[in-house]
Amino acid sequence: MEYLLQVRRQLTVTQIGHSVCRENWGLMNRCMEENELIVVYRGTLRCEVGGEQFSLAEGDACLLPAGVLHSQFCRRETCRFFYAHFPGELVPIPAEERRRVLEEKIRRPYIDRGDIYKLPSMAEEETFLVLNTRMPHSPGTEEVFTLFQKALIERNHNNVGRLLSISSYITHILVLLCRQYMGKDHMAPQNLSGQKKLVQDALFHFRSHYTEPIRVPEVSESLGISQQYLAKLFRSELGMSPVKYLNKLRVERAKALMRGSEANISEIAYQVGFDSLYYFSRVFKQYEGISPSIYRLWLNSKSNE
Repeated sequence: MEYLLQVRRQLTVTQIGHSVCRENWGLMNRCMEENELIVVYRGTLRCEVGGEQFSLAEGDACLLPAGVLHSQFCRRETCRFFYAHFPGELVPIPAEERRRVLEEKIRRPYIDRGDIYKLPSMAEEETFLVLNTRMPHSPGTEEVFTLFQKALIERNHNNVGRLLSISSYITHILVLLCRQYMGKDHMAPQNLSGQKKLVQDALFHFRSHYTEPIRVPEVSESLGISQQYLAKLFRSELGMSPVKYLNKLRVERAKALMRGSEANISEIAYQVGFDSLYYFSRVFKQYEGISPSIYRLWLNSKSNE
């Protein structure tokens, strides 16, 4: 079932955590006063929401609307998942009304304004998100995991503005899930400009060859442009240099390997394209705020629950 969520103001997050559920665990026939978002981190979680039954694998997300009867259970393996509770009205979208609702609330023509960095005023269409009771894994799942992990770190430290920070992370997650669920065709122009095409070609090269030694001058030369011009395009489109993007990509892949394999950190560093364990550790800490060894301990501990 699809729902429309409007986020006019700061989202209020009342609970956030990371559950570790052993085999034969289950919560049956619950009905909550707040909405719950679940993202499976490892294993398989079986759900029933409003009479609809489905299984969630690693990276799949589930929305449990307030007031709707639901059950969750795992049978033959340990399952780990992130969760967040938040109030707010979720308006069901009837199948026969879907096209009209999307046209009125979500879709707007894309306007390429070139190098204008001033943001437009917040129109009502910008406050709506479309979410489903089941949202499958997508290429952006690692970013969702990272945002949940950062929100949990904020929860565990009594820093100034931590609730604002947690709210921002969960809002960002909901936006990503909406984009992933609806598909890129709703969010981006179909005909890329020449500059955007160059960036997309460079991104494809990085994603296909990140495990190998990559030299940015060689990538720019293969695209027929200078290294300086490629760096300018990346800063304009992504807000970072090609090297920073490549490092970020490698760190995300390393986190997936630490979660899903028993390889040691040194082996993982080389598998994702770093030729130095020291450099890998330094870059990892820049992006995650903790070292790879601490991150792996965190994965297997109960401090993140």
